[in-house]
Amino acid sequence: MSEYTIYSISCKNKLITDCYVGATQNLTIVIKTYKYTYNNKKDRHYSNKLNTFIRNNKGWENWEIIILATPICVNMCAAYVHKRFYYEKLNSTLNSNYPLRSDKDSHAVSVIKHADKIKENRIKNADKIKEYYTDWYANNYEKLQATRKIYYEKNIDKRKLDYKINIDKIKEGQKIYYEKNIDKIKKYRTLNADKIKAQQFEVKMCDCGKTYTHQHYARHCKTKFHLSHININ
Repeated sequence: MSEYTIYSISCKNKLITDCYVGATQNLTIVIKTYKYTYNNKKDRHYSNKLNTFIRNNKGWENWEIIILATPICVNMCAAYVHKRFYYEKLNSTLNSNYPLRSDKDSHAVSVIKHADKIKENRIKNADKIKEYYTDWYANNYEKLQATRKIYYEKNIDKRKLDYKINIDKIKEGQKIYYEKNIDKIKKYRTLNADKIKAQQFEVKMCDCGKTYTHQHYARHCKTKFHLSHININ
């Protein structure tokens, strides 16, 4: 366990709110290092975000280092938890890196940063991407169906309740989708007429103990036998 210093580098002019938040075990050495890189043009950190901003705002004479906390931590990683807290609290804008960024954070930042490039790549490789996902779906169809079945059976009561609560909204959404994609739907039905017919007449077993075909399911659910054997809440 060691003592760490969480500090900020802030402008003495309080109208400038930009700041830097850091963590160290030896603040004296850190201060010397900052000022060395600030003055040495050959140093690779000479033109970094912090030094450039300080240089454009009257130099180090107009800036100060403020100690924010001195936590006792197991290692630097633990100290970075405190650094991240103050980084977010002070809205630090002069740090080049986000302290303790998770994989999820990194992915989100990467997506935002490269949004245009990602979009361009998707348009350019649309056919390859479509082919990839088509093949992937075909190769994993049985696994996906099994997963969906487990999810459906596990959440059947919740799904029924959600459907009853949102039935008007669902029907309106279906209507809008149908009107928007009517040509695509008609084309699909024409090309897959035999497959659709087979699905419509496929015999299935209901929870009530009776069999039904897909196209007659709605009518089956209204029968006296079904209603007397299924507890509808």
